[in-house]
Amino acid sequence: MSIVRAGLFSTISWLKNNRAAMLALIVWPYLMAFTILFLGNVFGNPTIFASRMGVSNPTLYVLTGGSVAVACLAIVDSVATSILFHRWLGTLPYILLAPYNTMAVLLLEPLPTALVTSTIPLLAVIPVAVAVEGLCGFAKVLLALALVYLAMLPLVGFSLIIAAVSLATKQEHHVFGFVTPFLLMVSGVFYPIDILPEILQLVSFLAPPRYVVEAMRILSMFREPSIVPLARCILALAALSLLYNFASIPGVAAMERLIKRSGAI
Repeated sequence: MSIVRAGLFSTISWLKNNRAAMLALIVWPYLMAFTILFLGNVFGNPTIFASRMGVSNPTLYVLTGGSVAVACLAIVDSVATSILFHRWLGTLPYILLAPYNTMAVLLLEPLPTALVTSTIPLLAVIPVAVAVEGLCGFAKVLLALALVYLAMLPLVGFSLIIAAVSLATKQEHHVFGFVTPFLLMVSGVFYPIDILPEILQLVSFLAPPRYVVEAMRILSMFREPSIVPLARCILALAALSLLYNFASIPGVAAMERLIKRSGAI
């Protein structure tokens, strides 16, 4: 718990002393939604967009969907870059050589940052959701937040694997420069997944953000969302949690052995 408390104190202090970062987390979903809606109204048709995406309110969907996408990417960024941050500071060797469990430190320390930075974008859209759909909109945002927390389970394991690969190859800028936009591309937040090439459609089944976005789309369809499709998304996230977290344990251990043997720090 001391590691979690330290991570939480670090996150709160960082946001307190970097108010521009806090403002960016609040404003970013609105900027994303404004850009998509502006381009959509200028070069497209909102009615056609709503029909193809299967949503009843395209404005609210773009805003909440963008918030969900930002939240998922914030989780990946918080967990994966935490390891790289320690390498840049020069503290990673001490973490690897310390007698306690390296996996526990790399997992627990960035957890508060992931929780805070994924919560703020969704809480920021509550006023618009309430203004558009009242209490129903408020409930949908809370459900979306719960889905993001559920998606954190597979995303944490996925992020640790990405961080291990980037550390072992010393190509963190290239790895993160590819992974983050790729996750956004295969999430299907602003277009249907079926317009992607078949290979990317298959790969998207392994992307946790896809199921959070799909659940958001289901919530945006009706006043009373269907339980069965939502349950499928939740089961898919649970399955990916097992896959990525079980894979991350030997992955991080292998990275630790490689770094200690080669001195690649």
